[in-house]
Amino acid sequence: MTPLRRAALAAAACAVASLAAAAAPAAPRIETTPPRLHELLRGARTVVVGRVSQVTEYDSGRVAVAELSVARVIKGDAAAGPLRVVELRSLASVPPVLSRGEHVVAFLGPAARTSYLRQVLPPGDYLQAPGREAVLSASAEEPVREAGAVVERLAAASREPEPDPAKRRAAARALVFDELQARHPAVVEDGVAALAALPDLEPLSDDERSRLAAAIARDDLPVRLRERLLEQVAALGLEDMIGPLAALRSDDPAVVAASWRALRRLGAAPDERQIAREL
Repeated sequence: MTPLRRAALAAAACAVASLAAAAAPAAPRIETTPPRLHELLRGARTVVVGRVSQVTEYDSGRVAVAELSVARVIKGDAAAGPLRVVELRSLASVPPVLSRGEHVVAFLGPAARTSYLRQVLPPGDYLQAPGREAVLSASAEEPVREAGAVVERLAAASREPEPDPAKRRAAARALVFDELQARHPAVVEDGVAALAALPDLEPLSDDERSRLAAAIARDDLPVRLRERLLEQVAALGLEDMIGPLAALRSDDPAVVAASWRALRRLGAAPDERQIAREL
């Protein structure tokens, strides 16, 4: 390849990365890190896996009460019937947190006892989620059932910690890599954050390398989460993932740019063939 061609490809690489930035909204991008699952678990009085059986709106839709049929109680007392969960819906443009028919893992506390809620709601006991991140929802049952099992493992480890340090570390490590292959994005994101907290992360086992490589290749995750995963892999210096990063395919320029940044940080900047392929 001529020096001129090589220079052109290098310039094109910069252009592709620039396209990812140009595709972002004009407003400043605000990155928020959701609370970890163990933090939600610790802060909640009641944690359940269930299904939203009914939603009733009050005050012209500004307040909704979801009836939650409980399939499994992870924390708190078992309810005799459906839980009533309050949701404030002040903006019509914001999607509801709880919708009829959805399966959920919900981290709940007592509903706020404001004069407004006392005025618009019938008397009774109500619960409330502290934020959108405190409800893991999906239209299908399996991702939520799987997420509930992960939260249940966290709850069990909190209630009865394993006395043997080596076994405790092994169980925590196994949970992280189970999270990375979970169906629900919120569980995957928890696993991405938990990677950095694992002591002596390297060397990875064959199974761990396979699971992490599969997570990198997934195209069913939100772009923001895929970028975060690639950034975490690079920040941790996981050179075992150079191959999966180089093989990554995506139609989203932000994901491509994130993979190239990760490769550069790992000392394996994209070569001419990779750049030409993206052109």
